[in-house]
Amino acid sequence: TVAVDSAAAYASWTNGSNQGTGFGPWTLFNDANAGHFTGANGFGFWSHEGTNLSEAVRPFSAALATGQTFRVRMKHGWIWEDGGSVGVALRGTNGATLWQLFFNGGDSFYNSPTGATDIGWTDAGLDIAFTVTAPGAYAVEVQPVGGTARQYTGTFAGEIAQFRAWSYNNGTSDTNNSLRDYFVDNLRITVPLAGGGESYSTATVHIVREGGGNAPPVIGDADLILSNGGLQLSLT
Repeated sequence: TVAVDSAAAYASWTNGSNQGTGFGPWTLFNDANAGHFTGANGFGFWSHEGTNLSEAVRPFSAALATGQTFRVRMKHGWIWEDGGSVGVALRGTNGATLWQLFFNGGDSFYNSPTGATDIGWTDAGLDIAFTVTAPGAYAVEVQPVGGTARQYTGTFAGEIAQFRAWSYNNGTSDTNNSLRDYFVDNLRITVPLAGGGESYSTATVHIVREGGGNAPPVIGDADLILSNGGLQLSLT
């Protein structure tokens, strides 16, 4: 199974939205003083103090298989130091958290299932690539944008079948709210290709030339990557 999704595909992002391919519909939840939106940085979340939560869950069409990689970018600004938290998680079919990366307000580093990482707070973004290396085993690369990639390995029980992102208790009603917005974007499930590279989405377009000796169609601005997980054209 391969999958791809981006906030750029959405005119609006609401519970049950299902653009992209290879994923199930989004499940969105928010308390009274929390919510969702889309912006230039992707799928957006906001939440205020008082135990308010904004979260989004996206199931995979099938659980991650050995060799497949789930990719996502997370990006945030300020984190409320009195109990604020933002993060991403990968979950089992029953919703149990099997892996996560998050930042708690007042901390100095991001946290994972094995404890604090050595990645300090950044508002530039983090690119995350989680690969199932064997049944119940994983390798994760976390690449701070403009920084040095970190590699982590570990184990999990069950199957990776859902993605979750959240913003919790992250701010108050003041003029700095936009500085505390949290985003995720560019969700992908990729598979390795022979000879290197990855595939994450395919499309086949069949173009039928009109009769009568008309000139063949001109296709502009198309990135043609034949038999390599990209756009395939059949001209008849």
